[in-house]
Amino acid sequence: MHSQMLENNRGKSLRICRWVGYFVLILIAGCSPSEPNQETTSTNLDTTSIDLDLTREGQHTSGAWTYDYSITAPGTRSEGYHGNLSYNQNELPNPMHINDFYETPWGRLYWVGKPVVLFGAHGWMPNPLAREPVGQALINPAIVHSERFMVHLKVVAPEELYTPDRLEKDPNVLAALKRFGLTEAHVQYDWFTIGSDPITLHDTKRWGTFKVCRSDRHELPAPSLEFTCTTELTVDTAPRSASLMELMAAPEFPDKPSRVSLSPQADTLQPIKCTLTSFVGEPLILYVICRIEDQGPKPPWKVPGIRVWETKEQTQTVSIDPNQSSQR
Repeated sequence: MHSQMLENNRGKSLRICRWVGYFVLILIAGCSPSEPNQETTSTNLDTTSIDLDLTREGQHTSGAWTYDYSITAPGTRSEGYHGNLSYNQNELPNPMHINDFYETPWGRLYWVGKPVVLFGAHGWMPNPLAREPVGQALINPAIVHSERFMVHLKVVAPEELYTPDRLEKDPNVLAALKRFGLTEAHVQYDWFTIGSDPITLHDTKRWGTFKVCRSDRHELPAPSLEFTCTTELTVDTAPRSASLMELMAAPEFPDKPSRVSLSPQADTLQPIKCTLTSFVGEPLILYVICRIEDQGPKPPWKVPGIRVWETKEQTQTVSIDPNQSSQR
């Protein structure tokens, strides 16, 4: 009898301890910290997300943000879903990687690419592609042109030129140049900060005067660079094969600027191939490595003067593999 009462009391104690344990776990879960705040992207955004109705086509607007959603070939095997994202009525550029994302009033919108197939997701979607890891947060368009974000440049060449003893040793820079087929590079200019005042990168009679400056524009939600050259200049952000007509064409010397809109991502190396062509001999090829630095949300900020222009210009968007930047 006595032993049975002990067993009953022990059972009640175990049940009470179990319920107390469950209650403590619930309290811990409720007090656990939320997802880390993305300072670069979430500034000036409401933390309350607005639900998107993706069961039907439509345009969704919240403040300066606009999300256009459409469905093609509904009810068929080729049914496709397309999302376009704009800010201040300007379409946002394609980021560098699948599953890179913006923090928007509707929560995160992920870039899932534009596959050639008709079916499936295209453009910006509220869910990332399951087969790829979640990418990098993109800079909030509302603050991308502020002095908070500095642009640093480094110039290298595939040949020795005038710096045979200055081989590039940074593995991150070399990894970024691999997409252009380079395994070795020679440093022409080490890391420096670029502002609105043009800086001369090359000046010879054979290949002309080659300059670069920062040239942001209000309608472009990313820092932009403007290249000018007194000889023919070709700017590429990705490898490409020249056509026969391009190879046979006579060089032009328009001295017109080539503007490149950088991908709005901090601490990511973005190489740009610049080809200077003269009337005689081989062209000069230089690679300008770009890196955007986020100085943090609170001034003072160290940055050269930046003029943000109003005139709309055609741009190119960098699409490259990200690598962590090196120290300046």
